[in-house]
Amino acid sequence: YPDTKIYFLSLKAAIHQQLNQFDDALNVYHSAIKNAEEFYANQNLNLIYEYINYSIFLTQNEKLNQAQNVLDQANKIFNQHNINEGKLYALYLKTVGFHLERKLVQTNDYNDFVQEKSSNLYEAINYYKDALKSLGMGADDLQKLSGSVSNSLSLTQSLELLKLIADTYTRITDIYADPEHPKRNEAVRDAFNFYELTTNLLHQARKEIYSDENKIQLGELEEATHLKIIQTAWKANSLNQLPGIAELAFSASEQMKASSLFDRLSEQLARNNSIIPDSITQRERTLNYSITTLNENLYNLRHDETNNETEIAKLDSTLFQLKKQRDELYQYIEDNHADYYEMKYSNSMLTIEEVKQNLKSNEVVIEYVLNEKDSIPELYAFYISSDEYGFYKLNVDSSFIPSLTETFSFLSSPSFLFAGNSNSINYCISANGLYKTLLQPFEDKIRDKKLTIIPDGKLSYLPFEALLTELPDTTGLVQFNKLSYLIKRNTINYSYSVNLLYKFKRHNRTSKKKLLAFAPTYSSDTIHFDNETLILPPLPGVQKEVELVGNELKSNLFIGPDATEENFRNECQNYDILHLAMHAFINDSMPAYSRFAFTQNEESDSDNDGWLNTADIYNLDLNARLTVLSACNTGRGKLRKGEGIMSLARGFLYAGCPSIIMSLWEVEDNAGTEIMHSFYQSVKKGINTDEALRQAKLKYLENANTRLAHPHYWLGYVSIGNSDPLFRSYDYYFFGIIFLLLIALAADQILLRRRSVNRHI
Repeated sequence: YPDTKIYFLSLKAAIHQQLNQFDDALNVYHSAIKNAEEFYANQNLNLIYEYINYSIFLTQNEKLNQAQNVLDQANKIFNQHNINEGKLYALYLKTVGFHLERKLVQTNDYNDFVQEKSSNLYEAINYYKDALKSLGMGADDLQKLSGSVSNSLSLTQSLELLKLIADTYTRITDIYADPEHPKRNEAVRDAFNFYELTTNLLHQARKEIYSDENKIQLGELEEATHLKIIQTAWKANSLNQLPGIAELAFSASEQMKASSLFDRLSEQLARNNSIIPDSITQRERTLNYSITTLNENLYNLRHDETNNETEIAKLDSTLFQLKKQRDELYQYIEDNHADYYEMKYSNSMLTIEEVKQNLKSNEVVIEYVLNEKDSIPELYAFYISSDEYGFYKLNVDSSFIPSLTETFSFLSSPSFLFAGNSNSINYCISANGLYKTLLQPFEDKIRDKKLTIIPDGKLSYLPFEALLTELPDTTGLVQFNKLSYLIKRNTINYSYSVNLLYKFKRHNRTSKKKLLAFAPTYSSDTIHFDNETLILPPLPGVQKEVELVGNELKSNLFIGPDATEENFRNECQNYDILHLAMHAFINDSMPAYSRFAFTQNEESDSDNDGWLNTADIYNLDLNARLTVLSACNTGRGKLRKGEGIMSLARGFLYAGCPSIIMSLWEVEDNAGTEIMHSFYQSVKKGINTDEALRQAKLKYLENANTRLAHPHYWLGYVSIGNSDPLFRSYDYYFFGIIFLLLIALAADQILLRRRSVNRHI
């Protein structure tokens, strides 16, 4: 079909453009426009899409005069149709603004350059604001603008334009060499105003989205905005007249992390701590689901070749009515159930001061933001203790990401025993280099402190315990049991975000039953799914592991044929601690279908087919305070922007369990059993879960020979989430007994005195 051919040519031209094949792209764009002009009438609005695409290509390749001519042709069509509003016109205005931003300034005089370049950028901003107006949003008054999002013809376009305005103000700040120049300071303030407005509207959009997957996609869009805020905040960090810069950057960093998980737990907290009728929350869910479904149907209809205008109009009308009903419901909830509304929909994040108040004197939080978009990565860090905080930009170069990759590959490789000494030396060099980059700037502040690490990007795969505080002698064989691992200095815990850690504290235990453990048996079964084949080799150590665990705590153990998915589903809500020792398989292409392998059977019932996937875990409602995932790779998965690693462990946090012990690679059978046994011995004594895991690892390392001390054996387990003790410390009972003895002794002395007085009388 002619219109399909035009679309095909546009895509082909864009591909050549991405491959930097300028001449090929130019020829295909010409072909696309020629076909469009032949198929459509000369003044047809559909031509504008081709003109806009072509002009962007020309602008990006600095053919600015040609690009301007193409934009003039597009403008003539708008004038012919007397169009000065709508989504297409907004796209045109945005493209004009982009053209102005790239406009070259031909002068060698610095002052002339600053004046002309800033003039072009301010003019571009005006075009972006006009584009917002054409979408139904006025951009002159920020207060009015923030309330007009529901009137926008396209929320996505509006958000993109708001971010462009903020980005362009940021570009203006880069023009002025003098950091105290008033126009620079004014541009910084304007940039932050529009960034803040963008994030507020993004938050407003989040509450209108029903599905977790859609929230994750929105999180990916949010990340670019929040990263720009952090970059701009760092540039403006020296401006004393802009208070709260670090606070704004920290809030942006938090909103880049696990946002859909935060939304889910906010909803749970709101339901658990508010008196609101189930009928209202059910109505809320139904409306959100219906609106999401209608939006998807409309999208499909509008991209269908039949283009049924009657059906589209009908769905548009229904969608309008549903959104109106939802707005009315939100208003009712806000007026009549303010506590529920505030907990679920408030955009408030913990301030740095509130985080400080949550920290004990021996605790430190370090939160990272890693930007890999540019050729040389950027790394920002927030350091927070009970009495101080700092906002830093750490020194990294192009070797930083390769060092991360090399370190993790060495630690996690299944063929680690066959690695030569040269590989071990490279690990020592990279692990020490990463320590110098990531933690040495805070070395004096973190000495002997418990560290809570909030990683970002590829840092999420790195066990910080494996970093080396000193570089060993690399002229001989590397002795793994003598290396200066960070774990020897610090207890280390992890969290997806500070708000997830402190806003959703471990709830009071509601389950009297202590521990539920599962250890299936396998017979080297080969399982075939749609596009993958999974092999289940035996794990002889897992039965011994859960039996040892069962000796430490009052437990219910499901071993061998009893370790079924059905038994887990029936029992998991009734226990304080869950322990899964079994195979796990990661599906990077579809994270919702990563799965645990329970005892296999041939039942067709999906609730007892032997496979528990991440999507199933999301639908559980757990009372457990701790889940131990003593299975392979439970902390691994696909890295999603704005969310972090989409792992099996994340599913248990989503289901309401605030504390997880997970594995970053394939667990070695015997070492895993030994570490888990030691871990539960410490947990039973009332030790924090992160410190209990640290002690178990150090105990293993102390008793291991050089070969068995390889980090692959013992560093794979990490603690994530709330690490408060699960049981009262033995010290509590000891001091309790001492206290009672002192009372008894005091009472005995009082009785002796009374008897002495009575004798004298």
